[in-house]
Amino acid sequence: MHITRVEIENIKSFAQAEFEFDQGKIAIVGCNGAGKTTILEAIAWALFDVLDYRREDFLRRGATRGWVRVTFQSHLDGRQYSVYRNTGQTYYVYDPQLDVRLAEGRADVLRFLQSHLGIEPGTDTKALFRSAIGVPQGAFTAEFMLAPAQRKSAFDRLLKVEEYRDSSARLIEATRLVQERIADVDRRIAHAEGRLANYEALTTELARIEANLEKLRDALGEIERETKAAMTRVARWDEAERLVSETHAAWQKQAAIADGAGRRLAEAQRRLAETERAAERQRATRDGHEAHLCALARLEELEQKRIERDLLRAEVEAASREILRAQNRVQNLEEELRRAQEAHARLQQIGPLVERQESLERERDRLREVRAELKASAERASRLREDIERLRAQHKQTRERIRQAEAACDAQQRVESLASERLAIENEIAALREALNERRLLEERVREMTQEVQQLEASLADLRREAKQLEKDAAAAEELTALEREESLLRDEVGRLRAAIERDERMQREIEGGLCPILSARCLNLAEGETLESYFAQHLSANRTRLKKREKELALLTERVKRAQEAQIAVARLREVRLRLEQDEARYASKREALGSARERLTALGHADHLRLAERQAQMVGIDAEIKKWQREALKHAELDALRTRLQEIEEEGSRLKEELKMAEAMAAGLPQLEADLLGVEKDLRALGDPRGQMTLLRAEAERASDANARLQQARVELAEAKQRAVDLEARFRLFETLEQNMEAARAERDRTAAAHREYVACTLLVERLPECRAEVERAAREAAEAQRALEQARAEHDRAVANYDADKHAGERAQLVNLRERAASIRAQLSWEQDHTASLRRELEQLDEVRVRLERERREQARLVRLKEGIEFIREKLREAGPLVAESYLYNVSVEANQLFREMMGRPDQSLRWSRDYEIILEEAGHERSFQNLSGGEQMVAALAVRLALLKELSDVRIAFFDEPTVNMDAERRQRLAEIIGQVRDFDQLFVISHDDTFEQTVDHVVAVQRA
Repeated sequence: MHITRVEIENIKSFAQAEFEFDQGKIAIVGCNGAGKTTILEAIAWALFDVLDYRREDFLRRGATRGWVRVTFQSHLDGRQYSVYRNTGQTYYVYDPQLDVRLAEGRADVLRFLQSHLGIEPGTDTKALFRSAIGVPQGAFTAEFMLAPAQRKSAFDRLLKVEEYRDSSARLIEATRLVQERIADVDRRIAHAEGRLANYEALTTELARIEANLEKLRDALGEIERETKAAMTRVARWDEAERLVSETHAAWQKQAAIADGAGRRLAEAQRRLAETERAAERQRATRDGHEAHLCALARLEELEQKRIERDLLRAEVEAASREILRAQNRVQNLEEELRRAQEAHARLQQIGPLVERQESLERERDRLREVRAELKASAERASRLREDIERLRAQHKQTRERIRQAEAACDAQQRVESLASERLAIENEIAALREALNERRLLEERVREMTQEVQQLEASLADLRREAKQLEKDAAAAEELTALEREESLLRDEVGRLRAAIERDERMQREIEGGLCPILSARCLNLAEGETLESYFAQHLSANRTRLKKREKELALLTERVKRAQEAQIAVARLREVRLRLEQDEARYASKREALGSARERLTALGHADHLRLAERQAQMVGIDAEIKKWQREALKHAELDALRTRLQEIEEEGSRLKEELKMAEAMAAGLPQLEADLLGVEKDLRALGDPRGQMTLLRAEAERASDANARLQQARVELAEAKQRAVDLEARFRLFETLEQNMEAARAERDRTAAAHREYVACTLLVERLPECRAEVERAAREAAEAQRALEQARAEHDRAVANYDADKHAGERAQLVNLRERAASIRAQLSWEQDHTASLRRELEQLDEVRVRLERERREQARLVRLKEGIEFIREKLREAGPLVAESYLYNVSVEANQLFREMMGRPDQSLRWSRDYEIILEEAGHERSFQNLSGGEQMVAALAVRLALLKELSDVRIAFFDEPTVNMDAERRQRLAEIIGQVRDFDQLFVISHDDTFEQTVDHVVAVQRA
């Protein structure tokens, strides 16, 4: 890339300034204080984010805001970009061709610039600028004069050595974290193995309990069968007892039924007498009832006539309203006919004015069309002038490109020759790199394996110590099985005692008044003087005492089992440690064998030559630059025919456009006169006042005359018909004049006979039930006789049931059933406890199965974490080793490049320049070495210049450098010699030399003079 323009406003001594730059060597000259260094600082601030003091000090005194704009051409895509930055927060990259901002903000802008400047990711841009691109004034040789430790601090950061060290240090925390996770996994594995130690004992205990459950189920089944037989016998006596109760209840019920039947017979006889009296009253009121019905019929007939009269009255009122509407329509139509006749007379007067309006409008439209054509011609003339100017610029540019293409006629042959030479060198470099890479990898592998062998030796010692300790801890695990069996038996006994206590407490709560809670009767199985309360209290006291004793024994035994289980965990850990010990011993032997083989192969690769590789790489870089240069020239030559054709097309198009321009200008000349004519016509039209519009309205009004006359005649006919309908309706309405008198007479007759009618209707309801009442009396008499017979039968059945029932035998069978149920309850309680214990054991075994699955997962996780730890340690070691190796590689390449530059600038091929590992410049001549401090002032300047330019070429693709007052404190002869040396520097797009005198004006390509503001 190269810088083409720098613009500055309100920066230090500059109020406003602009500087243009070309490629090549550029001298920026001016007196002290003119602002030469400010230009360098502006470029450094915009492109490299380097500013060695506060922005407020960078700003021109008295100004509120200043800015810098640096325009450069990128070699990445060949396009120009502008970087703008002000003393506020604005910082962006602008593309002038696309007229768009490509990046904004410090982070995005610097990322964009690093890409187009060719700076490798991770490179400290500020350090690169200060040490290679734009070394501050007076510091060109200062860093090389420092002590070794200070030089190392200055250049380690630039060569990224510290980055590798920091990365390696940051991985220590990751290693510690992984180690902690491994320890956690080890603890979980040990815990899981301890829990799984008594898995077999639990399985055996489960089988024993399940066998005991089968025995309890068999005993319970036998008792249940006996209980079923006893329940059958008790059920028969219960049935006999129930039959006595039921027959007694039936006897009492039947007595109540017979009594009810007698009462119903008396009630039926009373209702029959009442109905016969109602029949006599009905016959007495029959005439009044019939007269009442005739009056109601007459009222209904008259009501229908009243409804008819009301409807007729509504029709009379509607006819009156229709007559009024018809009269209004006739009046409106007569007025409309009058207006139409007046419009017809007005049409005869307005005809000539309409013809005049149409003539003027045709003339106006014609003038407007002509005006539009003339305006289009004027606009086309303007566009044609712009097109002609554009073609002139294209014509000039195309002729220049044709000249350049004709000069590059032999570029393609040169490219092919260089490509052939490059291929041979590339093959040689590939072979050298392969040998050197193999040697480097083997050296790394030897260091890694040596470290691994040492780590394995330490790990084996730790495992052996741990195995000895675990052997001591595992002695107590042998008695675990016996202790667990004893604990299981003790738990069974505790469960049975708890079940018995629970049963006795429930029975004690259910005792009421000394009666058995099952039979609700006194128990016959107690000793003399003993009660149910005392019996259950003695049992509860004895069982609670035994339970407390067994629970204490169980707690002590559980503690012993826990200690034995912990010992079992130690046994499991011991097996794992012994297994790991065997594996690590096998790995140790394998690593030692592989280490011996790697050392033998490394000895065989001692012939690889870094110096020859560097020479070939430098030669390759030069050939690549030449190939790119001639490829660009070949592309220019390939466009020659197309450019010639385009030049001819441009000339032909220019001639055609000139002819069209003459015609367009001639047509546009008559536009002013046409505008005046158009204004006159529009004025005459406004004076007429639109007679054609008036004529349209009058014609529409006149055309409605015939239609209005017809509608008027129709309206008059409708009016006569409406009046006739009204007369007919009035005649029909007069027929209902006596209706109200007739309705009053009918209502009086209805009211007079209403009482007789109501009595007749009431008696009719009772008379209708006369047959039903007679039948009801007969039915009640039959039911009373039947109920008496049923009462006698129920008494006989109750006597037979009492004879078949024995209360003493019934009580004996119930006592035997209670005894059987108590035995069954005891077995069920023990069975329930055994089932709960079985479920508990199964849940524990299921949990242990889950523990086994988790144990396998933890072991896989343990193996993964061990591999991860080994990987992190490997990466950390590689990063720790990579820093010096990278620095050494950079030092070697920089030394080769700096040596070549030094020889070219000094013209002394017998001298060799080398940059040592402690960043000291050493000059070798005739087998003798001289350090940097022992060189002459001129040699120091050239050596420092060579190393800094080599650093720039090695660490980036930036081919720009700035030398700020490099001749300070030099005499005239040394200044002239340095100017000649800088003039011999090659392979850089731009070299800026800032000087207050004319030392460099004869050795540079361009001179930019800066005047004091």
